[in-house]
Amino acid sequence: MSKYKVRIRRSAWRQLAALCRKNYLVKSRDRMPWIMSLVMPLYMLAILWVLSAATGNAGRAPSLNALPKLAEEGKTCVNVPADKCVHIAYTNTTNVDPVIENLVSLAAASEKPNPIIIRNFESASAIREYFDANPGALVSGVDFLNVSAVTTFPFTDPNAITFPRELATVSYSIYTNISALIMSTPLRQRFVTTQLYVERALINTRRQMFALPPLEAPLAAPANDPLGFPLFTWMNTMEQRGMSVTVLFQFYFVFMLSSMWTNVLRDVATEKQNKIREILTVQGLTSPVYMTAVFITQFLTDAPTMLIVTLISTLTQMFPNTNFLLFLVASLLYLATCTLTGLLLSVYINDPKRAESTGQIYAILVLALYGVGLALVFDTGFTSTGFNKPAYEWLMYLVAPVTYARLIALFMHRETILLPTTLSTFTETQIPLLLGFLALDIVLYAVLVWYLDQVSIGLPANFPFRAEYWNDGGDSGKSEAELLRVTPEALPEPDTVNDDATVVRMPGFADEVKQRGAAISVRRLVKEFPIVESTAAADSGPKSGTKAGVKRAVNGLSLDVPRGTVFGLLGRNGEGKSTSINLMTGLLPATAGDVSVLGTKVTNLTIRAVQRQLGLCPQHDVLWATLTCLEHLQIVAEIRGVEVEQGGSLHEYLMQLLQDVYLQTRADDASAGLSGGMKRKLSVAMSLLGSPPIVILDEPTTGMDVYTRQHVWSLIQDTRKHSTVLLTSHSMEEIEAVSDNVAIISAGRLRSLGTPLYLKNKFGAGYRFVAERVPGSTTFSAARLLGALKDKFADSVVTVESETPASVTLRIAIKDAGDRKVTDAVSKFFDKWDELNDRYQLGVASIGFGVVTLEDVFIQLNDEWEREAKAASAPEA
Repeated sequence: MSKYKVRIRRSAWRQLAALCRKNYLVKSRDRMPWIMSLVMPLYMLAILWVLSAATGNAGRAPSLNALPKLAEEGKTCVNVPADKCVHIAYTNTTNVDPVIENLVSLAAASEKPNPIIIRNFESASAIREYFDANPGALVSGVDFLNVSAVTTFPFTDPNAITFPRELATVSYSIYTNISALIMSTPLRQRFVTTQLYVERALINTRRQMFALPPLEAPLAAPANDPLGFPLFTWMNTMEQRGMSVTVLFQFYFVFMLSSMWTNVLRDVATEKQNKIREILTVQGLTSPVYMTAVFITQFLTDAPTMLIVTLISTLTQMFPNTNFLLFLVASLLYLATCTLTGLLLSVYINDPKRAESTGQIYAILVLALYGVGLALVFDTGFTSTGFNKPAYEWLMYLVAPVTYARLIALFMHRETILLPTTLSTFTETQIPLLLGFLALDIVLYAVLVWYLDQVSIGLPANFPFRAEYWNDGGDSGKSEAELLRVTPEALPEPDTVNDDATVVRMPGFADEVKQRGAAISVRRLVKEFPIVESTAAADSGPKSGTKAGVKRAVNGLSLDVPRGTVFGLLGRNGEGKSTSINLMTGLLPATAGDVSVLGTKVTNLTIRAVQRQLGLCPQHDVLWATLTCLEHLQIVAEIRGVEVEQGGSLHEYLMQLLQDVYLQTRADDASAGLSGGMKRKLSVAMSLLGSPPIVILDEPTTGMDVYTRQHVWSLIQDTRKHSTVLLTSHSMEEIEAVSDNVAIISAGRLRSLGTPLYLKNKFGAGYRFVAERVPGSTTFSAARLLGALKDKFADSVVTVESETPASVTLRIAIKDAGDRKVTDAVSKFFDKWDELNDRYQLGVASIGFGVVTLEDVFIQLNDEWEREAKAASAPEA
């Protein structure tokens, strides 16, 4: 890789293009989710179309119908005694005798041959009491509030047109019996029939004042055609689908398209659960770019669905009089709000299973809200182009599904009354207002997604007003040499930190840090996790699902990683290595303590600038199953903004990087088909891409074969020429082979720090001696061997490490691995062994001699620390 000179020039546009390409490739290679997201809304729309066809065919053929009569046999006063039935109950506050005379004659003539009963009551409350006592006996009621205009004697000029206002206005209220007609209309309630009788009676009363002939009974059969229609009729186009179907359309369309936000929510939650978004963030990706890429991809994916829905809706009998373009604009605006709704809900949802249920719960809530709006807020008749109750409507229209349901209701209303909704007529309706609210919702939701997503990752609530958030740090495009010249933010020196007395630091290490500079500085770092009871506990203990305390995964960690070195981090599983790395990279917030990376103190506001300097190979592979090895590197290169300034093209550079990890022959293979070791190689290549100033490798060679592991070690050594490498591994051989310095962590605390040689000299420099027993020997024992080796290595400490009936292992500890006396004694030991074996009658058949390794030191130290911890936690006697 030395022939390539690369530079980082990050660009939001390059990141956006790379993520959109990634999303497209993932969706195109796993088509089933996309097919289901397309088919399900269309399947539900087909059901609605069948329902519409079944309930709307008759209404599409207009025909005349007679108004329902008040005394219609078998329809009113059913099972009611004749003396109880009242067809029209009335009360009055002014003189109504002339009006009642005309009402009686008109109603009687219209209702023939059935008799009609009209009765006077003292008040409107008396009418309601009669209804409460006999619900089926009262058909309709009229409260004549003021009819003086038709009962007052006219002016001397019978042709006068203009009257004083008090003589030109009448007022009355009509009550109809709807107890058995829950979803009825004014026609079926006989409201229209009652109003027709009253209005005709008022007109005839006034006509009598002018000596004009009365108008004929409105519902009487024509004299010349007894079987024909009366003077007043109605056409069934007013109820072509029925009220129930009209309301169903409004709710059904919102429910049908609820998968639009659920799909987005599920996809984002899946990437969060798989840690993909976290790792992309460490690669330098910003959250707004990620959200924008998801929005663009999902919108373009679902747009064909909305187009087909629009075509089916406007080209069939569902919305035949509605303009295709208007319906499409409304649907696409709503699609944008649905996509943003999914992103908004995803801010606090990390589990795909919870995503499904959350999407369904949200659909139920918005449908319930719309139902409340229909009952209490909205003008169901669309009688004006403005608002019925502005304050309430404006608030409800901030919920996009409510706005879209109102649009569907308006389209349906105009279809019902056969009014076309075209580009030239829609401005006369509420459609412009509703489309405007959908556009407003898009802007509002986008701002909320941006803001809440930033707050959810730890930024303070006032971050938009903080200069640190808008300042990128100016690190884009800087080389490692330029970054080294950055004056670091001062942190306490590690020697001045109140470390535990048991921490052992190599003398001179602090001077090395001062000379090289610290790539990463950690001071008194603490991370606590809550312990939650997941099973039933004893009565005295905490209940299931409750907080039972905290666990300190990192406990006051303080260390420096010198620049331009390979720094090894050692510790057993669960000792805090990976948690420490997550704290250093900003993937986890610290409970307490400070972290500084390349001179920048890590805070919620500076984490973006810090993460742009990192290359991370996480403990577990974070890959896209359907993308190839080369595509992984291409996408990460675009996110980081990698540019090759010298040595070849970007493609050649990426292929060379694959060759360095022995994946060049698998460049076009999907990651799902790679072995575990090959996936680790790909993760290592991704972390090295662009030569980031700091490379963090968390157990990078897990699953690799011996040959490849050795090559990766060489690659790590080459990386130190331009980067600082922080390495964790279970392989002590690996740590010892590549690390300049090693920090050993136990229980989240730093216990030892120094070079591998220093640690071996300090805690375990020496040799391991293994002796195997001669079969049948009665003199073989650990005590004899211990005495013999103590005589031979008088200047060293010899101890028994382990003992079995067949073998004994001794350790020969020395103070200085370079002591010539010891090395001379070891070289002569083998020449004198046979003599020693016979002299002490050791009964040894064979021996083995080896140098103590870093792994031996690690095991020894952890055993000591474990014994110390047990002793400290044991109760006093």
